[in-house]
Amino acid sequence: MPNTASFNDGKTAARHSVEIKIEALALVISDDAGHVITRWSLGDIRYANATRRTPPIRLRCDGNDARLNLDSDDDGAWLTHKCPNISKRDVGQIK
Repeated sequence: MPNTASFNDGKTAARHSVEIKIEALALVISDDAGHVITRWSLGDIRYANATRRTPPIRLRCDGNDARLNLDSDDDGAWLTHKCPNISKRDVGQIK
């Protein structure tokens, strides 16, 4: 069963309600109608805020400006433990 979240594509200020689920080695992000918006490799998912690990959880995908905000009651454990680089900081990222 998919979880719900909000998604910012990094190109506009619009926030979209989405459903998210893990398929194979990717996080699949779909709109309310079930159309896939994007897929993020689990190895590319990072915390958007390097210092905050408590809900609401904000995530990003390495290499783009999109952001995923898990629902406030979702601690993200079902997802984050499957992301091997979740705490990795990229070169040039502010600490």
